[in-house]
Amino acid sequence: NKWQLNGDCYLPEEHDKMFATAASGNSRSCSYHDNEDRVLLIQSDEKQFKVIAIFDGHGSTLVSDFAYKSFKRFLHSGSWYRVLQTRCETDIKLKLEEFFRLVDIQFFDSINPSSTDNNQELGSMQDVANSLTLVSGGCTAVVVVFFENQIYVANVGNAKAVVVSEIFRGGSLIALQISTDHSVNNKDELKRLEKLGLDPEELKRAG
Repeated sequence: NKWQLNGDCYLPEEHDKMFATAASGNSRSCSYHDNEDRVLLIQSDEKQFKVIAIFDGHGSTLVSDFAYKSFKRFLHSGSWYRVLQTRCETDIKLKLEEFFRLVDIQFFDSINPSSTDNNQELGSMQDVANSLTLVSGGCTAVVVVFFENQIYVANVGNAKAVVVSEIFRGGSLIALQISTDHSVNNKDELKRLEKLGLDPEELKRAG
């Protein structure tokens, strides 16, 4: 990908094209499509604080662009820096969770105000489902925060964070996934969705 500098953030150019190939037997077809992903890298001057965020768009840039811009505002907000100053692991984790929850609510409110209530919470599952019919595409996300020798990971969907380390004996590398996929293969996620009124078996069939 081509990269451009945008203040303190690097992101793929919006009109950059992704190249894809499909092979079948002796034939091969090639196609281009718009880059639907958004990437954010921020590092403080003293390198004490660093954030890497990837918003993996599917079907369009509508959701990934919304999440990217929201997260950028979130990182520059006073409330985020006040949480960092507390150096409390629990507060930092809760603040990241709050970001994902608020982006969810704000996005649904932007496309269908009836899907949220006056308390800035999502409404009924039926209202949310009705809102989804107004949108083409979606987005998964993974955010990794490096702060004072600690790593904090937050993700939605199947976007993964992987740590690669070297084993000195033989010099080989090992990769360890440090995020948890939200998929039909995750029993805890299925239980959460079932509590929201969704049918786990139907979700499995849909993949």
